[in-house]
Amino acid sequence: MTVQSTPWALRIGGTAPDYANSAAIAPDGSVVVAGVFRETATFGERDPNETSFTTGGGGDGFVARYTPDGELLWARAMAVEGASDPNDTCEPRDLTVADDGTIFVAGAFDLTVDFGLDEGGSPVTLTSTGGQDAFMAAYSADGVLYGAKRAGGTASAVVEAIHVLTDGSVLIARCFRDEATFGPGEPNQTVLTSPGAIDWDVSSPVTRPTARSSPSSRPAAARRVKGPESA
Repeated sequence: MTVQSTPWALRIGGTAPDYANSAAIAPDGSVVVAGVFRETATFGERDPNETSFTTGGGGDGFVARYTPDGELLWARAMAVEGASDPNDTCEPRDLTVADDGTIFVAGAFDLTVDFGLDEGGSPVTLTSTGGQDAFMAAYSADGVLYGAKRAGGTASAVVEAIHVLTDGSVLIARCFRDEATFGPGEPNQTVLTSPGAIDWDVSSPVTRPTARSSPSSRPAAARRVKGPESA
């Protein structure tokens, strides 16, 4: 077996447990990584764009982009508001990068999450309707937040996978309990119900954002796939 050398390796985080759950290589060779951190985490230590974030008590999400040589370009936090329990988190589970560099991050969150300001300077927040809700957020290649959307119901809903298709639309796979609403308040709003404990759904392509527009969670369709704990 031949062991390949690693051009570079770097550390992300601080003294508390931090996790990188997903990484992808962008078309320009840069590296995008997303995950969750607790307490204080530092990104790009000693780089010109070194960035630190501090949580409010739970676990906050992050997405960061590095050059092909491992230098930090930017980092963004997804901050849980009012967290009193370390288990209150915003946890990105997966990410994908489109051909134009647009970054989609998806996962699950508790309580209310502050994603920061969008390109128009407006704050973007999402609030869970009960348990964990699923989320998708989109960023430009330069780290500008296009927007964020949630999906879920009174029980848990989690995005486990997200992928950009060749036509530029986005495919999402989620697991959920009880009942989950996708694209709430939109023309193609879809409500799925799990007859058992846990079910999966696959949402057919959702509209991707372009410059000066926010991502739409408007599914062309959402389909339930019976899970191992379903009746």
